[in-house]
Amino acid sequence: MVIICVLNAVSRKLTNLSPNTFLEIQWYLFADGYTLFGNGHVRVNIVNTNLHTRVRIWTELAGTVLILFPFSLWVMC
Repeated sequence: MVIICVLNAVSRKLTNLSPNTFLEIQWYLFADGYTLFGNGHVRVNIVNTNLHTRVRIWTELAGTVLILFPFSLWVMC
C-alpha cells in the first residue's frame, strides 16, 4: 500500500496527473486491511466453530496466505 501511495504522489507531482488505477488499488487495499482488522471476512462458521483453537488459527493463516495475499496481488496488477 505504501508503494502504491508513493507512486500516486510522485506521478501527481511530476506529471500533474493522478491515474485512477492507483486510486482504485489504494481503496481496495485499504478496505481489505480494514475488513481484516475488523474480523469481517466471510467464514464458514459451521466448520470453523467445531475446530480447536490451534486448527482455527492455522486455517486463518492458510486462508490469508493462499487466498487473501494472491487476491491482493491480482488487484494490484
